[in-house]
Amino acid sequence: MRPKPTACGSTVFQFGFQSPYRSRQMLEDCQDIKLVVIKKGTFVFCKTKELYLVFANWYQYITVQHFNKQREYMSITKESDLSGMQKASEAVAYTLKKMIQHAQPGMTTKELDEFGAKILAEFGAKSAPHSTYGFPGWTCISVNNEFCHGVPSAKRILKEGDLINVDVSAELDGFWADNGGSFVLGQDINQHQKLVNASKEILIKTINSIRGGVRIADIGHLMESEAKKRGFKVIRNLAGHGIGRALHEQPNELLNYKNKSDQRRFKKNSVVAIETFISTTSSFATELNDGWTMVGNKGGFMAQHEHTIVVTDKAPLILTEMNEIFR
Repeated sequence: MRPKPTACGSTVFQFGFQSPYRSRQMLEDCQDIKLVVIKKGTFVFCKTKELYLVFANWYQYITVQHFNKQREYMSITKESDLSGMQKASEAVAYTLKKMIQHAQPGMTTKELDEFGAKILAEFGAKSAPHSTYGFPGWTCISVNNEFCHGVPSAKRILKEGDLINVDVSAELDGFWADNGGSFVLGQDINQHQKLVNASKEILIKTINSIRGGVRIADIGHLMESEAKKRGFKVIRNLAGHGIGRALHEQPNELLNYKNKSDQRRFKKNSVVAIETFISTTSSFATELNDGWTMVGNKGGFMAQHEHTIVVTDKAPLILTEMNEIFR
């Protein structure tokens, strides 16, 4: 984030996609919005006379209602809430599972994406990145050195031994769910399986450690510590998030490392998308020229695994367990 002066004397903060969560935090700190973000590059005006330029693609179609929902926790307080979340989670989990099973060498990422789109449609679910942010695909498919938000392409042909990440998020009847997983296609000829296994193991340990009242920063510390034990790093500008009635809600910035200034705690009955970002050499993700795909600032590879869960005072309820990403 770098402020720069303007002719009118206001302050303009320009945010790159590499820090969407920081961009959101700045918006949340800004009260009484007069103009909502309608598309990339639109300004948000505040009564303070400060001017914020949101440059990240993920803010293309924010509405006042959606913005307000980002500030709330989804709390499971009645059976209909749980049922709605379970149905949305089933849609994304089943889609992810089938996409992983369907992937094969010689297939394009666009073909795999369209396969997933058909499954979501059968559930009556709407792709979250496509419908909410104008993402040029139905799911995010990242291959090898692409860390996340990979754009499906008819030119990208999958090969034996590729490290692939598929991230599926969707809305169904007003409820939102998110999940993802990295895997090696076919034989592990490029030695990516160790990284994939580490990401899975860390997410399992992370989920088993989450309870209502546990500090969010302590979970981040656990994730980074477990990554270091295995000889890996974590990506510091990607994070999990609250979810439920919108794709991104509070609590935001569920980081893979300990933020000492973060005093928040997980709340019982809240819903979060908890995810790993485990890397071989990089600590930050940077955006490519397509405006979506992210790679490591120092190259290398990254594995990601994600579940949507309900926080309880015991072990969390894993809503997307059907995806079988831990197998």
